[in-house]
Amino acid sequence: MEQVNGLYFNLMNMTYKETLTEIMTDLSKDDNTVFIGQQVVYKGNPMSTTLDGIPKEKMIEVPVMEETQMGMSLGLAMTGKRVITFYPRWDFLISATNQLVNHVDKYELMTDEKVHIIIRVGKGSDTPLDPGHQHKANYIEEFRSLCKHVKIFDCKSIDELKLHYQFAKDNVGVYIINEYPELYHNKTILNLVVDESSENTNKNIIQDFMGSGWYEIENYKICEINEISERKDENFYHLVHVNYYLSQYILENRSLPISEKMIGMLLNNKNFKVIFLTEHECDMEYVIKVADYQSKMIGIPTEQVFIINGNQMLPELKNEIDSKINVHVSNRLQLVISRNIVNFCDNYPYNNNKQKTFMCYNRNLTMHRLGILTALKHHNLLDDTDWSFLRGNRLAAMKFENGDIIPDILTNVFDRDYIDETKESLNFFKNIDIKKSEFEDYDVDTPNGGQDWNTMFEKNPYKHSYINIVNESQFEKNNIIHITEKTLIPFYYSQFPLIVATHQHIKKTKELYGFDFFEDFFDLSYDNEPNPQKRMKMIIDEILRVYKKKDQLHGFYQSSRKRFKHNKEIVTNLYDDKRDHNFFQSLINFQ
Repeated sequence: MEQVNGLYFNLMNMTYKETLTEIMTDLSKDDNTVFIGQQVVYKGNPMSTTLDGIPKEKMIEVPVMEETQMGMSLGLAMTGKRVITFYPRWDFLISATNQLVNHVDKYELMTDEKVHIIIRVGKGSDTPLDPGHQHKANYIEEFRSLCKHVKIFDCKSIDELKLHYQFAKDNVGVYIINEYPELYHNKTILNLVVDESSENTNKNIIQDFMGSGWYEIENYKICEINEISERKDENFYHLVHVNYYLSQYILENRSLPISEKMIGMLLNNKNFKVIFLTEHECDMEYVIKVADYQSKMIGIPTEQVFIINGNQMLPELKNEIDSKINVHVSNRLQLVISRNIVNFCDNYPYNNNKQKTFMCYNRNLTMHRLGILTALKHHNLLDDTDWSFLRGNRLAAMKFENGDIIPDILTNVFDRDYIDETKESLNFFKNIDIKKSEFEDYDVDTPNGGQDWNTMFEKNPYKHSYINIVNESQFEKNNIIHITEKTLIPFYYSQFPLIVATHQHIKKTKELYGFDFFEDFFDLSYDNEPNPQKRMKMIIDEILRVYKKKDQLHGFYQSSRKRFKHNKEIVTNLYDDKRDHNFFQSLINFQ
């Protein structure tokens, strides 16, 4: 048994109903506790099935007389009893409103004494059958307005049951505790199965993912493999960390990154699932197709397969081929970055006077990033841009023998005419090895090759420019929308965002977060252009158009302070985003 502040719970994977049963049994151990209600002695409703451990002599069975039952509950409590009184649905409690509102709620005001009453009430189930409008209402807010001296708790999870019943047990007063019979059979523990043969599936990495700073799942258990077949009524999951792209692994190896032993368990146990987790990358647009195909080739039912990555288009890609693979879009990257930003740069001065019009930071080499820098150079805007190019040395493999950069490397982002027009500007970058921003007076990279985000956030180099030209991770591919930390940064640091990304990246970002993109000044119609060459041209045209309005830009920036504050608040609120956490919790009772 596990003790939680006085109440005892089994360490087994209990259901919502089993938790209520243990709570009732624990409460009944106090000689001063009495239980009263309809069908408490003689089972006839869901609540009565949670009273198996209670001696019959502690129960008072009453007929259908809700108001009288509430009056009796108050009378028993006035003698010093702790009374648990049962109303299986809110709709029944309405009939007891006179006693509840005029007497129970006002008792302490009238007598200066407290009584101890716990009113158990249930919200009627909507599924699998609709009981009718008169049996499924939830009147929590209405009763809160009527009963100013009654604490009302809403228990949508097992943790809430434990927390609120513990409080009601320890503190004399009147409580209404709402429960959900439709959750009675929900389990509480996330069962995980590891495979020590791989560092991507072993116990250490699972503990990392479930721990603080990651998905923060406390109610998980690492199970023995034999438990899968022994407990067929519970779900078990094999979590596989995919370092880069799942699609790449499948195409190169013609298999899935799991052991033969785990494949065998998947084939023989429908309650066993595999999760391929790429927590901050987006993978290729065909990942569902190749995973679906490979799973079927092996014989694994696709409904037992989960794919998690950062591509916002995952649900559409799944539906496109009518796959039964389960998908989830990870919010891990946005969550971690927002926490780091807030922790290391909570407050910064609002600066109206900037040294630069544009900002354009580039770490890894991609063609759209090189294309934007080339365009800025070609149109004489680079001097008014706070820019970086940290991986210029990777251009070495993209040069002619004379050292010039091969211009056709930009074929996917520039049309032929623009490639020819910008050749000279492209070669401006041919001898650049590592180009940091003039404001980056610190080591950008960590010793292991990562990026020192925390130092960057604390130093706040973003304060020096009005417009952040955000070169996102993805640009050329269709059916990929990968919202990374690059998109979030200008919204926190009071910059205007011009995001260079895939088709409808901006549209999806607005839908998800509600950011203000300042479209009364900026033309972001390029976001609707699916062709990457045309989209790039529209972006460059917009940069040039805005630059011509440079004088107006300064005034617009000064007048937008409240709007910047709104955007910053959105990023700050991501600190407590629970989407990934809630997804893993939902796996416990996944069907």
